[in-house]
Amino acid sequence: MKKVFAVVSGTFLLTSMFALSNGGTSVAGAATSSSFTTPGAASFTVPACVNSLDVEVVGGGGGGMYDGYIAVGGAGGSGARVAATLAVTSGQTIDLFVGGGGEGMTRSDTSSPVSGGGGSSSVNPADPATRVIAGGGGGGGYGGAGGDAGQANGVGGNGTVQNGTPAQGGASGIGGAGEQPASPAGGNGSGGPGGSGRNGPGNSSAGGIGFAGGGSGAGDDTTPALAGGGGGYGGGGGGAFGSAAAGGSTGPSGVTYTIAGNGGAAGANGGDGSITITYENGPCPTTTTIAPSTTTTVDLSAVEPKFTG
Repeated sequence: MKKVFAVVSGTFLLTSMFALSNGGTSVAGAATSSSFTTPGAASFTVPACVNSLDVEVVGGGGGGMYDGYIAVGGAGGSGARVAATLAVTSGQTIDLFVGGGGEGMTRSDTSSPVSGGGGSSSVNPADPATRVIAGGGGGGGYGGAGGDAGQANGVGGNGTVQNGTPAQGGASGIGGAGEQPASPAGGNGSGGPGGSGRNGPGNSSAGGIGFAGGGSGAGDDTTPALAGGGGGYGGGGGGAFGSAAAGGSTGPSGVTYTIAGNGGAAGANGGDGSITITYENGPCPTTTTIAPSTTTTVDLSAVEPKFTG
């Protein structure tokens, strides 16, 4: 008698499932950006499956000063633009601070016009290993422009002057001393807005808020138009007779420094700082459970056929 076989495929499923990783099948998403432009504190939470962030940090620009009675006045210095790539973990909270632009000033506002320096902007300001800080620009002064924000090592740039000597940028959170004639020193950086330096009844514009902001210098009627220092991790420079030094910048190895070009024109406010964070999603590991089918062969020759009729 012939042996007859019947093949039944896919009839039985395994009740125990097993997982296969298909992480390689995920496609990385397009770059995503988040921007922060309002001066003050903010935070950013790292999304799932993201392990690095590209950050661009811009410090606030210094305000410009216009004195139509004596001189044209000086423009505000520019804040720094600092770019860096940071290693992060999913769910990590990144602290941010956006520096404000310095206030501009004109002779019509006060008998002793003083423009304010820009505030610094920062990412991870409390972590020495990963912080990225862009200094603010110095305020413009009597006949001279404010200094542009400095680059590495927390040292700001010098302002230009028509008369007198420019103040140096502060270092390590200390405001630079004002130079002649009879300019007051800038306030020390304190982890927040810098204090205003005063010397007699003169008035000063507000400096931009910033992490470790520098103070704004002010003069009296005999030494008018002293400008404010810019904020920065390195400290804003103090007022000089004619202009102000700017705040310094800092960041981890591999960062780049440029000038943002956001200083205020004569008599105008400086531009606010900003922080832009860019990242790519994935690839994000996932798991897939599959149920393999089985093939069963049945020997029908062992079954004795029965015929009826």
